[in-house]
This record gives sequence, C-alpha cells and structure tokens, in this order.
Amino acid sequence: MIVTNSGGLGVLTASHLDLSGFEIPKPPSKLVKALSRLGLRGAASNPLDLGGDTYIETLTDVLALRELKEHYDLAVLAYVPTAAETYEKISKVIEERYRDFSLPVIGYFAGEGSYDVVVRVSRFIPVVSSSWILSKALIFMRGFNVGVES
Repeated sequence: MIVTNSGGLGVLTASHLDLSGFEIPKPPSKLVKALSRLGLRGAASNPLDLGGDTYIETLTDVLALRELKEHYDLAVLAYVPTAAETYEKISKVIEERYRDFSLPVIGYFAGEGSYDVVVRVSRFIPVVSSSWILSKALIFMRGFNVGVES
C-alpha cells in the first residue's frame, strides 16, 4: 500500500513498482471501512492520496490500521513536506508512532525540506531517495524472501 499526501509522488511510486513486477492492489472493502472510521471517505485507491493539506499524523494513523496488515506485505509512506509542517515535527511524529505501524513501512520523502526529514526519520524507518531505488530495493529483498511478494 502506498500512503501519500501527494498524488503525483504516489502515482510515480506506483508506476515504478508496477513496471518492476509488483502488484498495486486496491484496498479491499474491509480496509476502506477502516479508513472511513478515520474520516477518510472515498479512500479506495492505491496509492492512497490523502491530499496535500493532510498532516503527517493522519498518514501515520493509516499506517497503524490493523486492517492494513491483513491485506498488504508492506507500506510506502510517500510524503512531500509542506510549509505547514516543519521537518522537526514530521520527524517527531514518526519517532513517536513508528512502533505502532501495523506492517513494515519504507519512507520516501521528496520536495523542499525532504533532506532534513530523511536524515532524522532514517533512524526509525528505512528511507529511499527515489521510487526507482525503492523498486530496486524491493526486487533485491524479494530475491532473498524477505517478506516482499509480487
């Protein structure tokens, strides 16, 4: 599952994964209902684009959903830092919540301020600097049976 606050970044990530042979399945109805309970109505796509005005707390709430683990092997947090959130805040939220994520999460941060986020967040979750590198890393992991299925 790709969880993002940027439709473009999410689509680019999904495209690279799809071209590398990974399935990008839509969320099943049980997960869509769980997302609705978080106030995310109409969230029935993968990538799950929550919009540019969505704060990091909402994305981490999604990553903590038990229903996510029931249907996906891992999640990608594809996030573009916005002017409304400092890199310190984004990093602090991930530090406080990453243990609650229901499945392995790989971070992909892009745009203004992303370098500072990556430096701090990489202490808590693995991060990549591009969707191409993400797809290559997952291909490598799949070769070693590290819980990544196509």
